Amino acid sequence: MNLLITVNNYFHDFAAALLVTSAYAVFVLARTAEKRGEVESLRYFVNVYSRLTFLGRVSLGWIILAGVVRLYNFNQFEWVQAVGQDQVPALIAKHIIFFTIVGAGVYYWRKLSRKVRELQELVRAADLV
Repeated sequence: MNLLITVNNYFHDFAAALLVTSAYAVFVLARTAEKRGEVESLRYFVNVYSRLTFLGRVSLGWIILAGVVRLYNFNQFEWVQAVGQDQVPALIAKHIIFFTIVGAGVYYWRKLSRKVRELQELVRAADLV
């Protein structure tokens, strides 16, 4: 059982990192496509965006689902180990960092979705011409 909890916790942390990195990838691609200003670059970005959005949503869903499992087992698994090894401040810092990471990921995804709508309108306008 401990192995399953450890794997769950690992993938929970991995999903948090994946959420932020996928948001950053969308940000870089959007900025690059917008700077180029070419319809093909914008079209490529709009196509890639949907795939990266799927990845971001799966990551957020996994963060929530695995977080429930992690929270349920927290006292028995993480807290006891942290107290036994005098690692409570490190555990607190880790959770503050990860809450910040997930919050930043959600914030940037929401901010980027507005930008993407603007770029999608540019692609639609170019297709009409």
